[in-house]
Amino acid sequence: MNEQIDNSSPLSLSQALELIKTREGENFSKEKVNLAELQRLTGITRGKLRRLRRTVLQLQFYS
Repeated sequence: MNEQIDNSSPLSLSQALELIKTREGENFSKEKVNLAELQRLTGITRGKLRRLRRTVLQLQFYS
């Protein structure tokens, strides 16, 4: 895919996940997404992304 990403404006988390999902195709897993790549795309620190991933996975477990 020939995608142009403007590095001056970070993507939202959902946009970044969609971009990674299209790149990886069937191999995509939200639990195993590369946090360093998400950090580069969104500007959110890896620590915050780890905390968010734990929280979301716990919420999915309880629902």
